[in-house]
Amino acid sequence: MAKGLALGTSGHALGVSVGIEMGEVEAAMASIAVVVVGVVTVIVIPIFMQLIL
Repeated sequence: MAKGLALGTSGHALGVSVGIEMGEVEAAMASIAVVVVGVVTVIVIPIFMQLIL
């Protein structure tokens, strides 16, 4: 599971494809990690922009 999370958060699509080669659990965790990082980015960036500007 940890390998899948690491691949998804650091490698995006390439990390997910490597996760698919490693196994089902790694692929699933990599996919979930990409989605979670995307959602967190969409929520956090506007907050930081308001603080900076």
